Amino acid sequence: MTQETVIIENKTGIHARPASVFVQTATKFKSKIQIEAKGKKVDAKSILMLMSMGLVKGQNSPSLLRARMRPRP
Repeated sequence: MTQETVIIENKTGIHARPASVFVQTATKFKSKIQIEAKGKKVDAKSILMLMSMGLVKGQNSPSLLRARMRPRP
């Protein structure tokens, strides 16, 4: 498992548009990708789950990658 901590820098946090871009990128990979913040983990390939976290500017959010990152064929 790979883990990388990122800091949200968008002044409006993660709202619909950046969440959509993130999810579209995550779905290009076979790997299970999770976002962890505020004590819960969600599937990074689900825009509803990602937006439900209410991520705001300056918040640390570790991304948990459950497998090697391999693009879908």
